Amino acid sequence: MEIPNIKQHLTLRQILQYYNLNPDKNGRLNCPFHEDKTPTQHVYYKIGKVYCFSINCKTRGKSLDVIDFVDAKRRHGQTRGIAKMCGVYRIWSFSTLLLVITPSPF
Repeated sequence: MEIPNIKQHLTLRQILQYYNLNPDKNGRLNCPFHEDKTPTQHVYYKIGKVYCFSINCKTRGKSLDVIDFVDAKRRHGQTRGIAKMCGVYRIWSFSTLLLVITPSPF
């Protein structure tokens, strides 16, 4: 399963539930990436992304999809984020396994 297919199978709602994050009725939540007294992160379910409006956020103004969110939350590289979520939701294929075990050229 390629990354676009993984993103199609893993919804933002599933990821947020996994991390026990519950947006309010307006789709806002306290950002899990920095201290937050008021909700600064907004969830956009229709496009499958979250965005934090705080200047103190470590995501630095980047909108995050499910893979990016897991990477930021777990502080690992993209392949570990893929491996973690594929393991949780049992989405495995040969190409996904290759992504996980192949060293990055960077």
